[in-house]
This record gives sequence, C-alpha cells and structure tokens, in this order.
Amino acid sequence: MKKQSKRKKTKLRITDRDIEILSFCHEQRFVTILQIARKFYKVKNPYKCPLRRINRMMEWGLIRTLKQGIGKTTLYVLGLKGIRELEKRGLLKGLGYVQGVDWKRHEQTLWLTDTRIIFEMFGFIWMSGKALDALEHTRMHLADAVVKKDEHLIHVVIDREHWELDGYKLIFGKKDKAGTQGILVYVVRDEKRKIWILRNAKYGERIYVISIDELRARAERAIFTNSSDGELVLEDLIDPRKTPERDKRLEIFRKADRVYSGLYSRREREKAA
Repeated sequence: MKKQSKRKKTKLRITDRDIEILSFCHEQRFVTILQIARKFYKVKNPYKCPLRRINRMMEWGLIRTLKQGIGKTTLYVLGLKGIRELEKRGLLKGLGYVQGVDWKRHEQTLWLTDTRIIFEMFGFIWMSGKALDALEHTRMHLADAVVKKDEHLIHVVIDREHWELDGYKLIFGKKDKAGTQGILVYVVRDEKRKIWILRNAKYGERIYVISIDELRARAERAIFTNSSDGELVLEDLIDPRKTPERDKRLEIFRKADRVYSGLYSRREREKAA
C-alpha cells in the first residue's frame, strides 16, 4: 500500500493585505470571518476566498481561533507570530495579547467592529479609544472610538447597559485641535433600549442613537435619532455628489453656526423644504 503523503506546509509569504488583516484583528481584539470578508474582500461568496487565506494564516501561526462551543460563532484573534509580524513593522498599538474572551459581552465588541467597517467603507477615519489610551498611557478616551471626516467629528459608544450617562459630560468637555467637540453616536441592541436612552440622556441635541440591526441593514442610509426629534443621515456626510437637497440641508447648520454641520432637526428640514 502506498503511504499517504502528508500535506506540505507552504512557505510563509505575507502580503500587504495579510498585514492589514492582522492589524485589524489586533485593533478590534477579535473578529468573525464575515467581518474580514466585508472589510477586505469584494467577492460574490464572502466566505470562500477569505476562509482559504485565513486557514493558511492559521497554519503559519499568524492567527488563531476562539470558540465558545459547537455551533457557536468562531472568533479570530492574533497568534504569537502575528504579534511578532506587527511588531517588526511598528504596527503594535500598545494593546496586549488576547488570552480569552468574555463570552457574556463579546457581542458588543462585534457591534463595534461592524460599526467601524461601515464608517470606514465611506471614507471616515476611525481611531480606537483603547488604542489611543494605550499609546497615550491614559484612560481618558471614554468613547469606544473617535471618527472623523472633513469637519465632522463623531464619538462612538457601544451600549453595554452599564455605561453611566454622566460620561457624556466628560466626552463633551474635550475638544479636538480645531476646537470642535462634535456629537456622540450611541449604538444599542434594539428599539426598546434606544427609546430608553433618548428619554434619559442629557445633551439631547448632541446624542444620536441607532440600533445595531438598523445600522447593519441600512449602512449609509442609516438614520440616527436624537431626543430633540433630530436626525442624522449618514448619507449626507459621505455622498460625494453635491445635490441641491443635500446642500440645502447642510446650509441650515452653517447659518446657525452649529459645531457639527451634520445635525438637523425635522422642523428645520420642513422649513427648508
């Protein structure tokens, strides 16, 4: 009988996209294969191409998996070799090696990653709060992330149901170099939680809430709502076309000298229409 030949381990050849995937996993702490597909691959079958490559990266020790149990979501995190590859390129951002996952709260981290993918898809610059804290050796960035595009500044907070609403005071007390304080986008589990936040949050005109399901489903057409009956439509900030309707909406805020030109209330839109 012929002996079955063992599969040869292919030579390690790391591409630029591999490094981007490693850096993404490192910053977000853990990701799913679908999130990798959405972020880095534009293919008809979002699983086939990235899964093949990710399996190869696992063979090389760049990535490893964590799983709660049979039939549960598989999470991908950096392996020790992945850490070394980022370190060689100066891409480690002060974040440690992921030993394990808090399975009671891991969903919120996945929400944050989905939110990042959507914002970056449309040209926003994403800065992780944890990465900023690690680099600056502080714990001053209370938001999960800070997002910028042109003059727009957004603090992103993922609802963990224990975050104190008074934290808004500290976030809004900080300004960027341009003196802009921006707004806060709060991503919650469902509509019930969204209503509760809108009823209890202070700074009503500057706190915009959306459920994670709506954000995933609508992407650039997602509508963020505040307690003053105002709405923020992501499409208004990312659409490169200067349509008369968009310009008319944004002109409202320039005249009002608002710090954030992406805010507008329903009443103001009706007056401008």
